[in-house]
Amino acid sequence: MAVAQLRVLGGAMSRVPAEATAFAHRGRRVMVAVGAVYEHPDEAAVHEAWVAGFAAALRQGDPGVYVNFLATRVRRGSAKLIPGQPGTGLRR
Repeated sequence: MAVAQLRVLGGAMSRVPAEATAFAHRGRRVMVAVGAVYEHPDEAAVHEAWVAGFAAALRQGDPGVYVNFLATRVRRGSAKLIPGQPGTGLRR
């Protein structure tokens, strides 16, 4: 089963500086999570190809990721895709 979740962003949350919290995507207008649910591991390649293709078709402008939407195996190295310095205002 193919899954796409669209989250419209903006409003009050977009007026908070990205460095003030751990969420760095306050300037974005939409956040999309794309995935696939399947029962048999041997179907992984087909579903992962669909997810990658659909995500690529949706992508506009600068790349970015919301780390909570990433699979554990791809989190390593994703920091370069997070804009600015999120959470710097939280450090003491």
